[in-house]
Amino acid sequence: MIEKFTQNLLHYLRKIDINNDKYKDYLNNEYIYLKKDKTRKEIERKVNNTFRDVTEKQDSFMSKFCCDYLKLQLLCDRWENKTKSNV
Repeated sequence: MIEKFTQNLLHYLRKIDINNDKYKDYLNNEYIYLKKDKTRKEIERKVNNTFRDVTEKQDSFMSKFCCDYLKLQLLCDRWENKTKSNV
């Protein structure tokens, strides 16, 4: 799931047109940071750990403030199918 999200995010970050140079530089730096393999692996590791804590271990503390990952996955899949059909 996070891999799809990251790919989509990077795809849309490339398309953003910002007139303010300050924000453009900031966004470019974020894009470069997110594109790094090491960064993506670290984000994926953290997301997978959180996902496991909520769905498999059913950690009540984590469940209080985390989203419903299964519902989120379903919505992401729907969105992805919708965007593919509009292309």
